[in-house]
Amino acid sequence: MRNDNGAHFVGKADDYRGKILPLRQRAEEKRKLIQPGDLLNCDVGFYYLNLATDIQQNAYILKKDETDAPEGLKDALADGNMLQDILAEAMVTGRTGNEILKAALEKAEEEGINTSICPPNH
Repeated sequence: MRNDNGAHFVGKADDYRGKILPLRQRAEEKRKLIQPGDLLNCDVGFYYLNLATDIQQNAYILKKDETDAPEGLKDALADGNMLQDILAEAMVTGRTGNEILKAALEKAEEEGINTSICPPNH
């Protein structure tokens, strides 16, 4: 997206306390040092010819006394990976989006995964 001055911006206004800033200015205002124990998330999406794609990557910065990520974080990642599989399995030819969503949420509940699934362009 671009604002009236042509500067790129991302996210929702709510994310930035009601103000949408150009990407560079917002990055400078929010810049902080990455610390051990931080969980980083990079969410990138592209739109072209009314088609959209989205990818997210996560990284955990180990604390000085750690040799591996905490078990709770690894469990959350495993749940997320299982939810991806559940969603893929629910995408059956002929089902509507709402039917796919319902099937995925029901299966996730059966598996003990507490989730909410956001629609595209949320």
